[in-house]
Parts: sequence; C-alpha cells; structure tokens
Amino acid sequence: MPWSFGQKDSSFDPSNNSDIDSHSIAAQRSTISSQWLEDTYPKADMKLYDTLSNAFLDLGSKRVDAMISDKLPAIEWLSSNAGSKYALKGDEIDINDNFAIAVRPGDPLQAKINQSLANIKANGTYDKINQKYFAVPASATSTVDEDANTGTDTNTADQPATENVS
Repeated sequence: MPWSFGQKDSSFDPSNNSDIDSHSIAAQRSTISSQWLEDTYPKADMKLYDTLSNAFLDLGSKRVDAMISDKLPAIEWLSSNAGSKYALKGDEIDINDNFAIAVRPGDPLQAKINQSLANIKANGTYDKINQKYFAVPASATSTVDEDANTGTDTNTADQPATENVS
C-alpha cells in the first residue's frame, strides 16, 4: 500500500486537499502510487520520476515537498541517513492492492500453499514474519518532540505497527 511522507517538521497533511494541491509531490512514474495520485488529485503539482531513487534524491534535496511511494521502499529510505529527517504523513492509502500466488487450475500445489499459510497463521509465525519484515519503525512515523529538561523523546506515534498482507 502506498504511503505519503515528507519532512518531519512540516505541517504537510495528505488528508487535506489544499495541502496536496499546494505542495509538489514526487512519485515514481507508471506505478500504482503515481496512478492513484493522478486520478485522485489531478490538480496536484506532481513530479514523476523514472526511478524511486531519483524521486528520493529530489525529496532529500528539497526539490519536492513530499512523496508518495509503496510502503516498504519508503520505510527503507526513511531508515537511512538520507531519510532520517523525514516521516510518514497521514494514513496508508488504501487502493485495494493485493498479493497473490498463481498456480494452474486444479494444481495440487494450491492446497499445499493454502495449508502452509493456514499453519503459519495459526502458530503465530506469520505475525512474527510480518513484524520482522514489514513493521514501521517509530522513527518513520513521528516527529521528535524532545522534553527541554531531559532531552528525551516525548512524542508517541499513533501509526499502525504492521500492515496486513493477507
């Protein structure tokens, strides 16, 4: 699922139409994210890039104000030095994208895959894998509000810790 992100200290709110229309938004060209942005906000100042790397470079260089990207590449970049001053903004964008494993009709492999998925969901392995590989680090979801007296982070992120990938 796509997610918007921008500078931690910015007031950019992707749920506010005027914020979308008044900021330059980066996305990778010909992706679900860019298609959603073009369809949902046709008046937005969109900057479309051939690669995510180029979009991340322009965001990090402040040539764009915010970006929309699939969640996992966003988390990876936000966890890097280049992305350390940026955070996820708003909620995940539900575009009803799903993952699938394709098998031929009637292939006995389908029953084995379904049983294996049911087993790892039932014994908790699925949730452990989801948390390990798909969790959103707290540093990617919040601005840092330090207590002036102690220097400790007083902000609590209210974003979901994991994405349901079933």
